[in-house]
Amino acid sequence: MFKTTVIISALNPPKSLIDLVKSLKTGGFKKIITVNDGSSKESQEIFDAIAGLGGTVLKHPINRGQGAAIKTGMAYVLQNHLEATGVIMADADGQHTAKDIIKIAKLQQEDPEAIILGVRQINFFKIPIRNFIGNFAAKIFFRLLTGKNIADTQCGLRAVPTSLIPNLLSLNGQKYEYMTQMLLQLTKSGATIIQVPIETIYALHIHSHFRPVRDSFSIIRMFFK
Repeated sequence: MFKTTVIISALNPPKSLIDLVKSLKTGGFKKIITVNDGSSKESQEIFDAIAGLGGTVLKHPINRGQGAAIKTGMAYVLQNHLEATGVIMADADGQHTAKDIIKIAKLQQEDPEAIILGVRQINFFKIPIRNFIGNFAAKIFFRLLTGKNIADTQCGLRAVPTSLIPNLLSLNGQKYEYMTQMLLQLTKSGATIIQVPIETIYALHIHSHFRPVRDSFSIIRMFFK
C-alpha cells in the first residue's frame, strides 16, 4: 500500500477518470483526492462514481483553474493530517496512465524526500505542432532563466514530498502558471529532482483544457515578471 496521496484536478472529466481511479485503488493507493474544479452538472455522476469507489471528492463551486485545484488538494492533505509521505499530482483528461502514476509512486516510496517529474517524449513528429511549440518554448526559457534543464516543464504528473507542501501553498497563481511557479520553487528547494519518462498521449479523443500556445506564452511572461 502506497503512503503517497494522489491529487487529480478535474474540469468536466471524461468517464475514463472512473477507470483511472479504480485502477489506482487496486494498484495500491489508499488515498485518492479528486478536485471537481467547477465542472458542469452533467459531470456529477462521474464524481459520484469516484466517491463510491472510496475516493475523496472536493468541489469548487466555480472553475478556478488547475493551480487552485491542486492547492485545494494539498491543503486537504495537511488539514486532515493524512499520513502521506508525499503527493502525486495528475490530470483527469486521460494523458496520465495508472501505470505511470504507480511508477512514480514506487520511486517516491524509495526516496520520500525527492521530487519526481514525469517527462513525455516531446517529439516534433509525434505530437501536435502547437503542443510542440508551446513545450519547446517553455523548456528553453526555463533553462535560460534558471539554469535548470527540465526536459518537460509542462507535464502535470509530478510527485513532491509532504514537507514541501507549505511552501507550495504560499505561491501565487490559480491556473496553469501556478504549475510553473511550483516548478521554479521546487528547483530552488535543494531536493533531489528525478525525471522519469512516461507515456506520451495526445490522442484526438482527449480533451485538454490547456491551450498550448496561448498558455505557454502566458507562462513565459510570468518568467520575466
